[in-house]
Amino acid sequence: MVYFIASDMLKTVEKTGYCMYSNFAIDPAIVDTTLLVRDTTEPSSVKKNGDYVRWNVTDDILKYFDGLNYIAGNIYYHTTPYEVHTDVFTDDIGVNVLIPLEREGSQKFIVFDQTYHGSTVWKPGNGRVEQRELNTIFHGRPCETPVEGLTGLPCGLAKYLPEEDHFYDGLSGSLIEWEPGEGLVFPSINLHATGIMDSPKYGLAMWFNNTVEEICSHFEM
Repeated sequence: MVYFIASDMLKTVEKTGYCMYSNFAIDPAIVDTTLLVRDTTEPSSVKKNGDYVRWNVTDDILKYFDGLNYIAGNIYYHTTPYEVHTDVFTDDIGVNVLIPLEREGSQKFIVFDQTYHGSTVWKPGNGRVEQRELNTIFHGRPCETPVEGLTGLPCGLAKYLPEEDHFYDGLSGSLIEWEPGEGLVFPSINLHATGIMDSPKYGLAMWFNNTVEEICSHFEM
């Protein structure tokens, strides 16, 4: 069992199994600065007829993370859920940091207890495996691939996710309210996904060569 120390600015969640996530309080200036960058710069990519849009992270944003080992990041907008995936697209990535910016309604995010060492996406399919740039795409269920920590049971969170329930067999995890004002950090090897979406959202995604504890300590200061 893993524990992190809580403080006035830090809400932690105890999890059994392979690891856990932590929430942390966000300085409103980070959100304001990031939204200003979004509104005053051109997107770096627009995909699937505008369903997925990204903007580059600038030095104006990075100043709030001074002292941490930043690897990559983007401001993002999407209208349809991101599939189950992991984000270890370079060997030195340790954690994902997500900062909700704007939403139109309730949004759910799931961090699974299970892990995979790689940059990987799982989609329903016939078991085919393809390599797409840095990502390995498994066209099949996570439980049919070399994922670590599978439960062998149906997933209790499946009703919050967009695919058929059996697609998520073997997975367990945490259902998180994706809410502006609270940051989220978790190890990049953990499978994670967006819940069913009825409306779009904006967020800031960043990857660091740090631990969950180091990220939380940074925001305690």
